[in-house]
Amino acid sequence: MINYDQTQNAAAQKRSKRERWVFPQKARVIDQKYGEVIVPAKSRYCAILCAAEVWGCEFEDIHNAQVWALSSKIIKREE
Repeated sequence: MINYDQTQNAAAQKRSKRERWVFPQKARVIDQKYGEVIVPAKSRYCAILCAAEVWGCEFEDIHNAQVWALSSKIIKREE
């Protein structure tokens, strides 16, 4: 039987979130209810997870959102 450790689980979730947000490729996520946002996109799933965090909603609320990959040439970082 596997011993469930909440500390390890929390660390894994934190690591997963960090890896999702530092991915260099971007995507545009479009949802009828929440609008449009540009987020990192390792995959369609990761892009929707990032969009849900930005919009402050649950993944289940936007799992049918459209995800469009963007060229890195289009993205300009403003500082």
